[in-house]
Amino acid sequence: MLEPQEQDYSPYEPEVEDLRQVALVLLDHCLTDGVPDDLLDFIDDQLAQQPPNLPLLHALAGDIHHRLIGLRADLFNVRDQFLRQVLTEFKVDLSPFVPPQALHEYHAVPSSALIDFIRPQRRLTLAERKMLRQAFEASTRLAHQLNEDVLLAEDVLLYVVDWLDGLSISAVRQGWFEPMIPRPITGFIH
Repeated sequence: MLEPQEQDYSPYEPEVEDLRQVALVLLDHCLTDGVPDDLLDFIDDQLAQQPPNLPLLHALAGDIHHRLIGLRADLFNVRDQFLRQVLTEFKVDLSPFVPPQALHEYHAVPSSALIDFIRPQRRLTLAERKMLRQAFEASTRLAHQLNEDVLLAEDVLLYVVDWLDGLSISAVRQGWFEPMIPRPITGFIH
């Protein structure tokens, strides 16, 4: 069990951590609602600060990336669970039909294409076809929602990373134009 001080540990300053928690709540709402506006407004508010809160933006980019990895894993697991169910119940390997490389397209596969793929490998009764269609449609509905969440998280992450890149480039360019203060030479060069 964690000690109380370990449970409250955050690598960020308290102000950054508080804003980060607000941003994470907004990210959850944005994924639930399917609309990123509130989170993007929050990010824009942080960008408008002088200077922009770069530690917060870096933390937020990491949090969004972490969430994106989780969403992609969930999407893979939805597909994988359905494939295992079909393999167990019907002894048919669907991995060539819905390969992991096409995971982003899994939600758009029609159930009729699934039946057409299975038909040459195994004769299906009407009840089996109905059960298979229902299970597949439930799986693809969930995959569709997860895919929408992945796309939304990718867009928000790209937005934050683009701003971080732009702010970094701007900071470097400002450094180029600052006058150089000559340093006295204190030793000999050999």
